[in-house]
Amino acid sequence: MEMKEERLRSLSELARRLGIEKHAAKTYLSFTSAIRSQLKESLEELDFEEISTSEHEMTAFFPEFYSTDYRTTLHGIIAHGLNYRGVGSVFVFGDGSLGACKGNMSQYEDNCVRCVHQSNEFAELMNIPDVFLDEINYDDSVKRDEIESKIEDYAVSSTYRALQIAEIDYENPEHVQLLEQFKRTGRIAWDVTDKLHKEYDFDYFVSTGSSYLPRGMALEYAKINDIPITASSDPIYGDGQDLMFSRLDGPLTHYISDKSWRIVEQRPLGSDQERELDEFMGERMETVEQTQYADSGESLELEEDTEMYSMYTHLPWDAAIRDVSRLFDDQYEWVRETVELFETFDDKHLVIKVHPAEKMRGTEQSITDILDSTFDELPDNTTLLEPDTDVDPYELMRSSDIVLVYTSTVGMEATYLDTPVITTADSHYAGKGFTYDPETKDEYRKLIDSGSSELELDERMSSLVRKYLYNYFIQRPISFDLVLPNSYSSEESIIENLESIESLKPGGDAVLDDICKAIIENTSYFYTKTHQ
Repeated sequence: MEMKEERLRSLSELARRLGIEKHAAKTYLSFTSAIRSQLKESLEELDFEEISTSEHEMTAFFPEFYSTDYRTTLHGIIAHGLNYRGVGSVFVFGDGSLGACKGNMSQYEDNCVRCVHQSNEFAELMNIPDVFLDEINYDDSVKRDEIESKIEDYAVSSTYRALQIAEIDYENPEHVQLLEQFKRTGRIAWDVTDKLHKEYDFDYFVSTGSSYLPRGMALEYAKINDIPITASSDPIYGDGQDLMFSRLDGPLTHYISDKSWRIVEQRPLGSDQERELDEFMGERMETVEQTQYADSGESLELEEDTEMYSMYTHLPWDAAIRDVSRLFDDQYEWVRETVELFETFDDKHLVIKVHPAEKMRGTEQSITDILDSTFDELPDNTTLLEPDTDVDPYELMRSSDIVLVYTSTVGMEATYLDTPVITTADSHYAGKGFTYDPETKDEYRKLIDSGSSELELDERMSSLVRKYLYNYFIQRPISFDLVLPNSYSSEESIIENLESIESLKPGGDAVLDDICKAIIENTSYFYTKTHQ
């Protein structure tokens, strides 16, 4: 499989240089499949029944736009499950005309051709009702005042991700051109969703919890029009092999609704659950992958009366840090002003741990670059740990007197390790009662100035963080064996456990039963594993 992919990349690059990538891709794909062979074989063996869009009183909308082996298979399985429970479905796919979308961050025409071909294959193999953009008379030019700012937000986030930047240079033609392309994509996504909703009168939206275009704009349409959303995270969301679903109560899937949090908050953890959480966290801390680029991880030696504050940054271009800041304009301002604040202290030392994803996933605008452009040299009481520093983040948390975070999961993990945490953005765990959440910059400075003697964790805070962690890491994730996540090079089919469509019918699979019930009845199952 790896050899095949390498050959495809080489041929694609050659076609690109010759300026015939779109034609070459169409020719190649007419003789082959865009779906993994083992998955295609499994799908062909199943006799999927036709999903009705007219016989059922209720209809779910799946704004796919671009297809992927795992995601489209998952959604197709859920759609068939809904069909057997009285809910029809409609899928929308792109036709290659979107100038920019998350499915083609590389902006290569042959990627679009492959995506359209793959979408056609999925629609045929899984017998799902599909609508392609070229079948819709959409308008990509009309600017609607009520949503243009939202389109701008999603376009900016998508441009950030595509170029791996955190600030758009409006003097840079590449930045501006891509931003405008994403705005056009946003307008198309909105107009297409609006036209389809007027035709089918959707009762539910089911999708990935995306902050990027085009899917993000379709989900925004559902929010504005009060249509229930079921959104899922990608599997192995840094925390295991399972899926996490939500109603998109926050910017991303892993946010929990206030109503559901109150249910979790009021439930005491039993002794078995307490033990299960400690075992999980212990394994998580032992198996965390450490970067191995640095020559050594020397310990930081401080004066006995000096307090250590560790600051954990986030990947600069990730949408998780967009529009969540509570105190600062952005993460860069938070880092800059915090370093400047620590210059005024003699008894505090700041350690900045740059997110390892800057090295592993790349970024064109790093935290280090921002610091270099702001300070000739860092103050003596500030230590910068580059993204490739070989350091155990949990040992750093334990060694710190106070932890400073923007949106990192470190905030809840540090609290679990009895280290007080100050948040500066509205992460999914902020405001849940176990972190310090200043509302102004002045409050932030006062909290840092007060030190660890004032910022102690009481019994209630320790109890709340344990409840939150148990819910987040153990209770909420859903193990859905009918569709298995695996790597692209795997020889196994992701639906190897789906032996018959009988599993898709009521009573055929308990997990699918619960997923469909939660969608149809809008229960709290995705947060609490109960249908309240």
